[in-house]
Amino acid sequence: MSAKNILVSIFEEIYQQYNWAITEHRFEPKQDILVEDDESDDDVYLIRSGKATVIIGGGSEVILGEGDLIGEMSFLLSNKRTASIVAKESVVCWAVSVSSMEKVFSESPPLAARFYKALGALLAMRLVNSSKRAIQNQVFDSNDDALISLMKIQTLDIKDRLQNFVRGLQNELTEQIQTVSAEISKLDVSSDMPFDKRRAEINTLTEQLKVTQGAIYQRVRPKLESFFVEVQHMLMELLDLEKRNEVGANAYKIFIGSILGELPFVKVQGEQSLESVDVILHIFNTHREPELWNARQVVLNWIDQILWEMPTLVAYRARHDLTADIIKQELGTEQEASDITLIYDAIGVVLSQILNTVARIQSDVHMVYTDPRTIYHIQFALTSRMGKLSLKTHRLPSLLGAVIGDEPLLPKDVPSQSQRLLVINGLMNYLPDRYLVSLLTSAKEFLHPQGSILLSGVLPTDDQALFNDFFRWPMIRRSEEELRRMMLALGLTVEIHTRKGGVVVQAQLR
Repeated sequence: MSAKNILVSIFEEIYQQYNWAITEHRFEPKQDILVEDDESDDDVYLIRSGKATVIIGGGSEVILGEGDLIGEMSFLLSNKRTASIVAKESVVCWAVSVSSMEKVFSESPPLAARFYKALGALLAMRLVNSSKRAIQNQVFDSNDDALISLMKIQTLDIKDRLQNFVRGLQNELTEQIQTVSAEISKLDVSSDMPFDKRRAEINTLTEQLKVTQGAIYQRVRPKLESFFVEVQHMLMELLDLEKRNEVGANAYKIFIGSILGELPFVKVQGEQSLESVDVILHIFNTHREPELWNARQVVLNWIDQILWEMPTLVAYRARHDLTADIIKQELGTEQEASDITLIYDAIGVVLSQILNTVARIQSDVHMVYTDPRTIYHIQFALTSRMGKLSLKTHRLPSLLGAVIGDEPLLPKDVPSQSQRLLVINGLMNYLPDRYLVSLLTSAKEFLHPQGSILLSGVLPTDDQALFNDFFRWPMIRRSEEELRRMMLALGLTVEIHTRKGGVVVQAQLR
């Protein structure tokens, strides 16, 4: 039962048991004043029927109806009225004076306890609602479009709930970490315990902390997952809005500095490339030894683990692994060096997986990229192989410049029909048909007659909307049949490989 309904039931109980305490008042519409601003009257009124208007400073109005209280603040604080209330239509009120209320409560303390508890809940709810209205007013004042404003309010609400949940979780973890740390500190300074025994005790405490944190993770995981489900639903709404309404083009701005900004690896994404190299590397390197002694890092690891297991991230890992495996299989049949071209940003991850094979047959490798950090991210892998690997890089100012403009896909000194493998990593998910056809046509000029083009991507997943925002470009859904038709139209035979949501189209000249 709501606080409002409880208060109504309390007034009815007073009316039945202490009839002398309640007086009934009737007010006529638009002429009778129930209470007047700055008066000393401190009676409490309950509206039994009809509607009244609260006139607030500035001329704004609030409508009260059946079951609403009037004068509760004056009753609690013994101050003057802070607003005038006028009958909007015929109003019937029950009134209880302060002196009568005090006498009733002295005779029935349980009734008093119920009254003050319900009144406290009612005032707390009003405070929450007024805060929400303040946020709404601020948002609506700063945005011209009501749809964007409403979505921003929803986003801030999710962010606040996530932050509060994580804050409480970190406090719980911190308390346990401090308790175990204190016990370990006592063991460390113990002079009468043999070193081996101290080490064994410390290891036991550490394992117990790990088990405890694992149990907490299993308890809170459904709640953390539910936040991502909410974000995903909002992103689906944005995608739908973009199709139906012109404001949809700006709708993603809602999420800047909001809920998605709280996710660990999204913060590192600063550029507008198709796939952020930082994000891709986080996906592949995040499965590290979990932290035990830092509460914040524990929670971030848990969020990473949830994201790690989402179908789209599984598909991204499968895409790179599958691409690397097919490259190694193709190169494994070569008796001599082969020229290889790897195209686009995340190719650094693929190259790091095929380095041993490439170095063994001493292939010449061309890396075509747009993000300059691609090279630096694989520098550690290249260092040990630099004497055996011929690596040439070609940075494109813009991918679309090579697709629809005059920018060459490969440098002019690369001969036509020279590349045994052309690997186009991920772009089938982002380029529309005509752009993808243009890119493949450009790539065909460099393809050896017995060579292959590998076109990698991910298949659609249920959580794909979430990662559309991470990578900034919406994914294009293509069926295997559509891919086959496109390749055949370009004079290419097709073999399609799939693994856990990753897909690689292997095409050769007919």
